Amino acid sequence: MDQKILVNELRKIIGKLGSEKGPFSLVMMLYDQPDVFDSRITLFVSALWLNKLSPKTAITLIIKELRNTMGVDQFSKFSKVLVVNTEDTVVKILNQSFGVSGGSTADITNCNFNGLQIDKAIILESNRISVPKIKKKSHN
Repeated sequence: MDQKILVNELRKIIGKLGSEKGPFSLVMMLYDQPDVFDSRITLFVSALWLNKLSPKTAITLIIKELRNTMGVDQFSKFSKVLVVNTEDTVVKILNQSFGVSGGSTADITNCNFNGLQIDKAIILESNRISVPKIKKKSHN
């Protein structure tokens, strides 16, 4: 499976959902068995708009987009989809370490981030997205 094709297909999904719903904080392809040539992949995604959905709804939405955009060969590469809250420590650590967007990628090989071991991954989006602060009403 050509990794470039898979990345390009994911970029289409990131662009479509990003324009419809809002930006992603993190999109990462995490290889399940990094030493295996045709390893399956866990798709790791995080976005403020996904925080507002139930886990089942969020995962179903991402899987639907994968199915609708990708061919069977590309879709079958994914073993699972993990939707992670933007406030999760893993998301914050990766977003502090990487700034990836606009068509670039970051390859990770055999790295440990504060106890999180990543043997092989590709980051397609990594953006610090600030949560809007709620203004307190003044009682005048």
